[in-house]
Amino acid sequence: MDGLPSRRGFLRLTGASAAVSVAGCSQLQADEDAGSTAGAITAVVEPPEAELAAIQETVAAELDAGDLDREEAQAEMQRRQRELVEETAAEFQSTAEADADLEIEDSVLEMGLFLLDASAEALVGTLRDGSVDALLPGEAFAELQAQAP
Repeated sequence: MDGLPSRRGFLRLTGASAAVSVAGCSQLQADEDAGSTAGAITAVVEPPEAELAAIQETVAAELDAGDLDREEAQAEMQRRQRELVEETAAEFQSTAEADADLEIEDSVLEMGLFLLDASAEALVGTLRDGSVDALLPGEAFAELQAQAP
């Protein structure tokens, strides 16, 4: 829970610029060869904000009712958020494995991280359809993976 806001802020700031750069590469590569790949890209999936808010409300209610103390509430919040991230990541993994245009080279499900090899068009498509929340350079995968609990 403590690392989540800073990671989220980082992803929001870098995700837009990464998406723009991938989109720009897509346009340049389309002229050369429509089937070429953009290389390894880090994809980040996150659960919907409404589901995260529901977890927070539920745990807060349990805290207020005296069912949990502060320390237990924090641990419970982290556990439920981690489970939700893993569920969201597993859903994306299933979708990506069924998509011939996306190849998962590596993943860290508990963080919602995927290292993808795909065409720029397929990568931008994941942003458009909302299946990923951010696309980052491939090197970011190892940096974020090192932060895994």
